[in-house]
Amino acid sequence: MLRNIFSRLLNKTEPEASEGPSAHDFDSWNRIGRAKALNVCAALEAIIDLDESPDEDLVEDERDEEFADAVLDEVVALNAAGHWQRARERFDPAHTPFTSHMGDVGLHAVVILGPDAFLVRLDDQVLHIDGGEITEVDGATMAAISRNRRWIVLATGQGLAISEGFDPATQEITPWPEDIEVDATTVRCLEISDDGKSVVLASDEFGIWLLRGSDWTLLAPRPGHVDEDDEDEDDDAGADDAEATADEAEDGVRNVGSDDCPVYIGSYKDIKAKFGGPLGIDVSHVAISPDGHYVAYGWQDAYGGHYVERITETTIEPHGRIEAESDYPYNLRFTDDSKSLLSNSRYGSSGVTVCRDLASLKGDNDEEEDEPQTTDDYLRAYGMTQLPGEVYGLGEPVAWIGGAGWSHAAPLSGGKPVFTQFLGSALRGFDFDPVSGRVAVASASGVLHVLDPFSEAQPGRERGYHPRREVFRWIFWETLETPIRW
Repeated sequence: MLRNIFSRLLNKTEPEASEGPSAHDFDSWNRIGRAKALNVCAALEAIIDLDESPDEDLVEDERDEEFADAVLDEVVALNAAGHWQRARERFDPAHTPFTSHMGDVGLHAVVILGPDAFLVRLDDQVLHIDGGEITEVDGATMAAISRNRRWIVLATGQGLAISEGFDPATQEITPWPEDIEVDATTVRCLEISDDGKSVVLASDEFGIWLLRGSDWTLLAPRPGHVDEDDEDEDDDAGADDAEATADEAEDGVRNVGSDDCPVYIGSYKDIKAKFGGPLGIDVSHVAISPDGHYVAYGWQDAYGGHYVERITETTIEPHGRIEAESDYPYNLRFTDDSKSLLSNSRYGSSGVTVCRDLASLKGDNDEEEDEPQTTDDYLRAYGMTQLPGEVYGLGEPVAWIGGAGWSHAAPLSGGKPVFTQFLGSALRGFDFDPVSGRVAVASASGVLHVLDPFSEAQPGRERGYHPRREVFRWIFWETLETPIRW
C-alpha cells in the first residue's frame, strides 16, 4: 500500500522545463497546480483504498521557474502592501517551482503561542512571530513548550530560561552545568514536563541531559553505551559494567542502575577525561513524559536502541530498552497520557515507528516483553505530534509523523492512515495546539506551515491522501529580503 508511495518518492525525477503558459498568464497558475494535485490525490486513494498501482508522478510540477518567479514577485508585492490574504486567494502555494529561492535556510523547531503567534527556530536563532510582526528572541537558540501549553523553555547562552507562558520578564534562568563547555546553538532537542520542573535536552557536542529543579544529570554519553568497536560488547556488557562501576566509583561516577541496564551519573568533566575524544553521539535525541516520570533518549548508531528510564524524587532508575526496528534510533515522543512511547528508527530515507506501552517494558529480558505496535513502517521521522483520535472517529490517538517531503497520520496501533500530506521537504518540527486547533510544521526548506488538522483541504489545493487544509504559511527563503506570509 504505502510502500508504493515511498518507492515513487525515492525514484522521483526533476521535472523538465515547461513550454506552457507565459510567466504573466497568472490565471493558469492555479489551474495547472490544482489539476495535478487532483491527479495525485486520486492516485493515492487508488493506492491506499484499492491497493492499485496507478502511473502518476507524485511530486512533478509543470510550472517552470520563470513562471514561479513572476508569481513570487506578486506575492511579495502584496505582502509589502499588507495584503497577504489576497496573495493566498489569488495564488496557491507550491514547492518544486521555488527551489532555487530556498537556499540553505532551514527551520528546526516551532511552538504555537496562539492562532497567529509562534516561536520558531531559524538556523541558530529563535524568532517570535506575532501576527505580522517578527522579532528575534534575544539570546535564545532553541524553544519548547509543555504538553499542557503552560510552560515555555528557551535554551540561551546563559542557561535554560523557563517561564509560565511566553513572558521574558518572568523567566527564571538555570545556569548550564559547571565544568563543561556549552554551545547553546548545538541544542537539537528540548522538552519540558507539564509541571515545569523537569527539562531534557540533547546536543551532539555536550551530551544528553536532564534538569530537575537546579540539578543537572548527564544521561549520555555514559560508559559502555557509545563504543561500537567490539561486536561482542552487548554479550559482555554485564561483566564489563560491573568491573567499570568499581573503577569509576573512585572518580566520582556512580552507577545508580543495575548491571543489566546501567545508569552512570557523574560530572561531564570526569567522564570526558576518562573516555576522551569526541562524545561519540550523532543525531542525539531525547524526550520526557508529560508527567515528568520517564525519560527516553538515543542517538544514531546507539547499538542498544532507545533507553527508557524512570525518574524518582532522588534517582533515575533503568526501566527498559526499545530495540531499533530499523537500523538506527532516530526520534522519540511520549504520548500525551505518559503511558506509551513512540520510537522511530531509520534506514536511509525510510524508517519504522513503533508504539510501546511503558508498563510492558521489563528491562532487557526480551522473553517477558510484549511485541510493540507498529504505528508506521515507511517514514524516517524528523518530527512527530499527537492528534485526538475521536475527531476522526477512532478510539485511539493519531500520530502525525513528518518525513522527508511527506507525512503520515496513523492510529497509534497502525493500519490505514487517516491522512497523508505532501509538503515538499523534511518536516523537522511539529506542534499541535488543542486550543486553536492548529498544527504548525517547521520544514527544512524554510517554510512554516500552519494547518487545520481537522479539516480536509478543498479539492486540488493540497497533495496527499485526504490532505489537511493549510491556513497559511510563513516563508523564510534566502532570496527574500524579508519573510513573507502566503
